[in-house]
Amino acid sequence: SYSSLIKLDPERPMPHFRRAKVLLKQGNKAEAEAEFSEVLRIWQSNCGQTSDCRDYFRKNEAAQLAFRFIHERSKEELGALRDQQDDQTKSVVVTEMEHLCKQLDVAF
Repeated sequence: SYSSLIKLDPERPMPHFRRAKVLLKQGNKAEAEAEFSEVLRIWQSNCGQTSDCRDYFRKNEAAQLAFRFIHERSKEELGALRDQQDDQTKSVVVTEMEHLCKQLDVAF
């Protein structure tokens, strides 16, 4: 199980990501958001220099797919908040994704 993989090595981002997707399918958005947040935290702490970070995502297809998934979810959430004129309640995941996008020089 993903929980077991996380316990074995909590600093590997992909088990957190995969667990988050399962949690989303089960309707457990709060726990999924916590896992997505953990993925972003791990990526940010492991990226080091921006060029290293870009290389990581360029060379790691699973990370690319996970980044796109979280990026799109974050953009959708932010768009919905803007439609409600409620930018103040954006989630931790959106805030962290904005930071990572700036670090990678990726449009958000």
